[in-house]
Amino acid sequence: MSEGFGNVLRGIRPLDWVIAGALTALGLVLMIGNVEATDAQVARDITSGTMYHPMSSHSWTMIPVYALAPLSVLWWRRNVVAVTGFALAVMVVHDLLFGWVTRCGSLTPICSLRLSVI
Repeated sequence: MSEGFGNVLRGIRPLDWVIAGALTALGLVLMIGNVEATDAQVARDITSGTMYHPMSSHSWTMIPVYALAPLSVLWWRRNVVAVTGFALAVMVVHDLLFGWVTRCGSLTPICSLRLSVI
């Protein structure tokens, strides 16, 4: 069992942990903001023009689903195309499950980090 776990972590550099941790932390702050936002706050933001659509969900389950995308950065050195595809798939599933929530820019750093290496 420990050999299998060791293979999963093989090739992950310290900088990968830092980047994945930072992207995950930023995404979690964004998702927690979505969960804690009230419908009244969203309506006020739409009226003021700082938000363009009502939020479809305030579910706490969106946090762990979202966290899968930036955590995939850990394995970008193994197969950048597969990891980018996985991150994109996570965002698509997140969109299908939770609808309109604020994700603006959350996938951009992940994709640009990976595409700069290709």
